[in-house]
Amino acid sequence: MTDLTGYRVHWGTASRSYSQSTPVNGAANTQHQVTLGAGTWYFAVTAIAGGVESAYSGEVSKTVN
Repeated sequence: MTDLTGYRVHWGTASRSYSQSTPVNGAANTQHQVTLGAGTWYFAVTAIAGGVESAYSGEVSKTVN
């Protein structure tokens, strides 16, 4: 992608079905804190360039007890 302006982190409780997201605008390093309920959470990232959002990245998951 050219003209990369930022990213968006997506998460939710079902694989490939993200109910929440937050933008990350051009930061080399960033931190975002959210409170997750118990269960398995799934995460993916998209890139934004020229006002166009990419497809989802590979997905990772984390189980919260």
